[in-house]
Amino acid sequence: MKRSWIKRSNPSKRRRRALVKRVSKKVEIVCKACGKKFMVYPYRVPTVIACSSACRGQVARTRVTRECQNCGKGFSVSPSQFRYYKGAGKYCSRECSYQGTIKQTALKPLRDKYGRSGRKVDQDWKKAVREKDQNTCQRCGKVEKYIHTHHVAPRSQRPDLRHDVSNGKCLCNSCHSWVHEHPIEAKAAGLLSGETYELARKKLQGEQHGCAKLTESNVRDIRARYANGESSPNLAAEFHVDRVHIHSVVTRKTWKHI
Repeated sequence: MKRSWIKRSNPSKRRRRALVKRVSKKVEIVCKACGKKFMVYPYRVPTVIACSSACRGQVARTRVTRECQNCGKGFSVSPSQFRYYKGAGKYCSRECSYQGTIKQTALKPLRDKYGRSGRKVDQDWKKAVREKDQNTCQRCGKVEKYIHTHHVAPRSQRPDLRHDVSNGKCLCNSCHSWVHEHPIEAKAAGLLSGETYELARKKLQGEQHGCAKLTESNVRDIRARYANGESSPNLAAEFHVDRVHIHSVVTRKTWKHI
């Protein structure tokens, strides 16, 4: 049965290689294992590294010497690790990799103005709070291995209590959401301080809101420049926000109080 749907003008990969062999001449390259010169077709030059299977295995077994970035100890690693594993060749062991990651994380800046980050001090605080409450939710009694850790006094108002174990409580996911959605009941249950309740009662606006990305001066500048004909994409790129955010500011869907 003939396959009429196959285009005769588009030969197969094997046939194309055969055509290349007919019209092209072999070139000379050097084996990376034994140093012997041998001839190959030009299309194989980027991939061929050895003259035989034995030499190819020898090249694959060649290891590179590196110095551990944590302890300074020398170790060897296969070149294939650099191709398949990101960050290979930096540490001599898993323990050094863990310690090196902690050191690198400690040098990173804080993620936001409240000091939330993945630093070791924050992780140690979470671990201490979970041990204190025995991984048990202080509202419903649910036990979870990686339960949420909640600050009774907010970090924005009491940065001195950020890593105080007595200021932390374990809450499950649903109870943690309930605490921030019902500040009056949470304050009565001892899960929120009076400062947090006052912030929720006042319904903070503008720069005082925890999720604010712009300031009042930025908002006034955006509205003035947009009125003068500047485009939304340029303003969004300059102030590191989305174009939809710029449109909401200009049309006063947000920042209505300014």
